[in-house]
Amino acid sequence: LKGRCSLPLFLGVHHYDYARWVAGSEPVRVYAESQFNVLKEKGYDVEDSTIAFFTFANGALAVCETGWILPAGHPSRSDQRAWVQGTEGRLEIELLNQGIMVTDDSATAYTGTVFMPRVRGEIRGAFVSEVQHFLECIREQKEPLITANDALMALKMAEAVTESARTHKIVEM
Repeated sequence: LKGRCSLPLFLGVHHYDYARWVAGSEPVRVYAESQFNVLKEKGYDVEDSTIAFFTFANGALAVCETGWILPAGHPSRSDQRAWVQGTEGRLEIELLNQGIMVTDDSATAYTGTVFMPRVRGEIRGAFVSEVQHFLECIREQKEPLITANDALMALKMAEAVTESARTHKIVEM
């Protein structure tokens, strides 16, 4: 993207939306820090990584960490994880290692089975389901599962993260 879009707006917005959905509540404040090093040295005025700490109206807390950069030796292009700690249990999701690992003489890679796996030469998975749902809503004039308010709140969260990281202050939402 060559610095045309911030990390909170491009990647973070999805994580913030997910945190809001899991919390089942609206965010009331955020504190964030960003790091500018590797990409800035390459001429791109964009964050390498951002960590955001959210507090929600119902008392739930969320920490969202996003980054553009993984080491060259990392076995995948992306590494996504979510941990949800509740009063009566814990859920852990690790999307990198879905049980399929391929190793040859040059590297080890994990084959994704969730987002866009190829099945008999065709792309399947969550991204395809997302686009199919969108088209179905247009064709059948249905309300989408994700509302305009959900999208707006995710955007507001991303903007609050950017502001907090810029000012090094808590942003009330």
